[in-house]
Amino acid sequence: MEKRHQLYKGKAKTVFATDDPNYLVMHYRDDVSAFDGVKVAKLEQKGETNNKINAFVMGKLAQAGVATHFVRLLNERESLVKAMQMAKQSEPGEAAELVACECNHLNWELLARAGRALKGEEAKAIKKAYEEAEEEEDEHLYHTTGWCREPWIQSFGMRAVLPPPEAVKTAIGAARAKAARREML
Repeated sequence: MEKRHQLYKGKAKTVFATDDPNYLVMHYRDDVSAFDGVKVAKLEQKGETNNKINAFVMGKLAQAGVATHFVRLLNERESLVKAMQMAKQSEPGEAAELVACECNHLNWELLARAGRALKGEEAKAIKKAYEEAEEEEDEHLYHTTGWCREPWIQSFGMRAVLPPPEAVKTAIGAARAKAARREML
């Protein structure tokens, strides 16, 4: 399978098209950011680690009979994933935004659940990784909530607020942003 042009570049992943419209390549980068992108740096092996964690969690889901987008690891930083049906039918940029956003949110939630459900060394490793990144990731999730919601709203033909009001760092800020969004419309 041949990796082709870039469809989307987010804070930590880049999504590429392939020569088969049913598949995408998800590339995990070492980029880290804080304070809504004000502070940006590289964290050595972050991309490799996230790729392996994603493959592990998706493998456990597959063993439990849950279908996912994950197909297989391609290398240390890249995974082959299934393109969503919606992504194949819409404009590449819009589709890739939605795919990348959903994967980001779901992977973090699945990682937390796996850490609670697993036993032994696997559970220890996942819990440790989750705890080390939890504070920064919470901020990231509050911020990206709006960046996921608004493109979905737009894809249904409704008015979206872009950029969304979720550039916040706390649950209280996220609640205020949600209320502010209602006022913006």
